[in-house]
Amino acid sequence: MHPLEKLLTDLLKTRENYSKELSALPPGSLLYQRNHGSDQFLYAKRSRGKRQRSGITNDREMQAKLARKAFLEKTIQALDHNIACLQAARDGWQDCDPQKIISTLGRPYQQLPGEYFFEWGQLTIDLHLDEEAKARVARHRDWGERPFNQSTYRPEEKTQTTSRGLKVRSKSEVAIAEMLYRYGVPFRYEQVLTTDTSDFAPDFTFEDGNWNPFYLEHAGMLDDPSYADRHMRKIWRYHSEGITMGKDLLVTWDRDGTLNMPTVEAIILNEIIPRL
Repeated sequence: MHPLEKLLTDLLKTRENYSKELSALPPGSLLYQRNHGSDQFLYAKRSRGKRQRSGITNDREMQAKLARKAFLEKTIQALDHNIACLQAARDGWQDCDPQKIISTLGRPYQQLPGEYFFEWGQLTIDLHLDEEAKARVARHRDWGERPFNQSTYRPEEKTQTTSRGLKVRSKSEVAIAEMLYRYGVPFRYEQVLTTDTSDFAPDFTFEDGNWNPFYLEHAGMLDDPSYADRHMRKIWRYHSEGITMGKDLLVTWDRDGTLNMPTVEAIILNEIIPRL
């Protein structure tokens, strides 16, 4: 979807709703005058080509309808202006996707590796995050690049590879990793977590603003009873160690074999990045 399309759709829907509401409100407008030291409100409208006025100083319901009407009319004018601006911006938008930019540079450049042109982490931060989020993400980049103790459990099951060469266990985990790359979020895949009673290997480990870890687990096959049972036992193990959902543990899942990427993106934007 075009970056401006959702905003444009929302504005068009708002305008449609406001126009529908406006059509049900009475014609005419509200007038005000001061008479013998008191406030008076009048209802003005045209009837059979003639302008008519009637007092509504004590009619609060009619005052409210006319006030709402004036508000909707002015808001629709602003919406129309913004919609026109967005449509023009959409039609004139130039895609700044890095691969597309490189494709326009000419044949000599096509033979060069991507790292000659940009550094992925900084690029994704610059393109997708505001200044406050950029600072939070950048503060943790060094942590994400340090060596760590990664799980060696069943390495043969890591059959999927991300765009940065990370081996993971499922296509859904590839998609999650790619979304994290997009937003420049540092993470560690299957970092071993040692507790007093056992070792864990969370799918994704992050570090919060106080340098404390928090985790994301992906449940890939909840329609498989044996997998669902193992997943729930793992969640309970987390809880027994004081790592609780909604606090230190986030969970994503496949539904009918499909990962809902808007949900993943919302978790990254609303749950992960604000904690960095």
